[in-house]
Amino acid sequence: MLEVPEDSFDVAVEPDLTSLGDLKILIEDARRQRESARIAQQQATQTLRLAVSEIRSRGYTTRDAGALLGLSVQRISQLERSVS
Repeated sequence: MLEVPEDSFDVAVEPDLTSLGDLKILIEDARRQRESARIAQQQATQTLRLAVSEIRSRGYTTRDAGALLGLSVQRISQLERSVS
């Protein structure tokens, strides 16, 4: 229609929440909480990586680290690999 390459522009579709009334507040609250949960999960993962690193540097095994943190041996291994 515009005779330009289709990869030369972006289209962003954003819903109009103004007609939703009080449902808009619920939707926005759900979005905010979801973002907060995402950030909290990232912070928890960083803290777990640090804890695993510290536990392992003190001579404990992967199995010990899992028992101390309440995680599987596989999850401890994943956290160790993501540090390297």
